[in-house]
Amino acid sequence: MSGAPMTASSATPPGDDFALPALRQDLRLIEGLANGSGSNAWKIHDPLAQRYFEIEQQAVDLLACWGAGTVGSLRHEVQARSGRMPSAQSVAALLQFLERHELLAPQPQATFRRVRERAAAAKPTLWNWALHNYLFVRVPLVRPDRFLRSTLPWMRWGFHPEFWLFAAVAALTGLYLVSRQWEAFLNTFPEMFDAAGIATYGLSLVLVKTLHELG
Repeated sequence: MSGAPMTASSATPPGDDFALPALRQDLRLIEGLANGSGSNAWKIHDPLAQRYFEIEQQAVDLLACWGAGTVGSLRHEVQARSGRMPSAQSVAALLQFLERHELLAPQPQATFRRVRERAAAAKPTLWNWALHNYLFVRVPLVRPDRFLRSTLPWMRWGFHPEFWLFAAVAALTGLYLVSRQWEAFLNTFPEMFDAAGIATYGLSLVLVKTLHELG
């Protein structure tokens, strides 16, 4: 949530005959609860970017008369409504705020050029990219794509339903045969926790994970 400054020394005050660009028609002006200063807190909702911008009452007064057409007409209409003449600097600051956050209606060429310039300015340099991503550089140890593509014709049988049916039948058969020698099967567990068993298990895990990652 951002606030809309109403004074900005960097904003060049436009002349009274300056034509005001149109606002986007999908924006919503939302009135909130009173803040600490006693005035209501207003927000602009940008539905495209799903952002909310908090603005001051003076900005609300200017936006309410934005359809006046020119800066001079806008200032005089605000004065007629509120009794206060807004300064040209206030109009320039609000115009700069609306343009910076793309709240104005798109204009041919100008909007595209502005967005392209901002995207180019936001593009990180090679040094900045290296500084923020040096921990995430991945160097592949093996490139198995060529091998996998060349062996795929001989391994297609492993992706057919018949293979999975055979694997299921083999698993059920293995469980049945183990159940017939359950005590002998249980007696093999202590061997898995000695030095040879742990080494065998570790090597098997490394082999299986390697084949899995290569696949």
